[in-house]
Amino acid sequence: IPMLTTVSAMITSNAELVSEGFTGNASVNGVEPIYIEDLAKRELLHGRMMKHVDLTTYSDVCLISEKGLKTMDCDQSILGKTVKINMQPFTVVGILKEDLQAGKLFDTGDEVEVFIPYTSAQKLFQLRNVYWVSCKRSEEGMKMELKELLKRVELVLRAKTGFRYDYEVEALSEQLAEINRILTILTLVIGAIGALSLIVGGIGVMNIMLVSVTERTREIGIRVAVGAKTWSLIWQFLIETMTVCFLGGLGGIGLGVLLVLGISQVPKIPVVISQGSIVAGIVFSLVTGIVFGIYPAFKASRLDPIECLRYE
Repeated sequence: IPMLTTVSAMITSNAELVSEGFTGNASVNGVEPIYIEDLAKRELLHGRMMKHVDLTTYSDVCLISEKGLKTMDCDQSILGKTVKINMQPFTVVGILKEDLQAGKLFDTGDEVEVFIPYTSAQKLFQLRNVYWVSCKRSEEGMKMELKELLKRVELVLRAKTGFRYDYEVEALSEQLAEINRILTILTLVIGAIGALSLIVGGIGVMNIMLVSVTERTREIGIRVAVGAKTWSLIWQFLIETMTVCFLGGLGGIGLGVLLVLGISQVPKIPVVISQGSIVAGIVFSLVTGIVFGIYPAFKASRLDPIECLRYE
């Protein structure tokens, strides 16, 4: 198919990885050498890349990601040493740089990311077939509409295999677009719930401050009688409202962090709590205090001092 380039067979599976001082899970990727360099766009940090001869000779060699080394608590000295994948020995020949831009749809978490020849993966997992065939569009393929290209690939696959197998031909860009659509909807829904919570919470704070103004009417009258300015009264109640919202925001952020950390321990999903989210939570809390504290503050500043002093 001239519209495609960089075609690579691929087998993915989880396995047990055992090395000196480490036993854990590994995300094993059986691929061709061209997949690592051109499709996954991973750079070599130490050692050597996988070679074509490794495929044809079913070589038991592997490459480990930089992140995997940190999980295993070892360094580049592991090059040339043997690790066991499902109790089968593999020689570590290379260490791949962790490329955050290339990334994966789903992080492997605490699993060690390992790349081996797909022929060795077939032998390791006792498979005759491969799970995936990953491809990249050529310059000619970029000019063709994606749906038409996917249909062309499926027709060629079926013709070459005599229509004996069922294939599912997908484009990674379409999967990413679908995931982004789902995340956008979730973000909007969660944002709407958050906005509603802020409004409800703000109204509650405003009611509390109105009650506080009523209960402190005589105090306000005394302050005005001894020379308190209008803005000093406004700032007093605004600062009190902002303090209440700030403390509430800190409590909510703390509960949110504890909840996320607690959930992450069950399926071992890696969690990143951004500082920007914490700062945004604090800022929104303070803004809520200002917005819903203005009315009680102005109401307190406009009270008649004589009526206030007579208030029981």
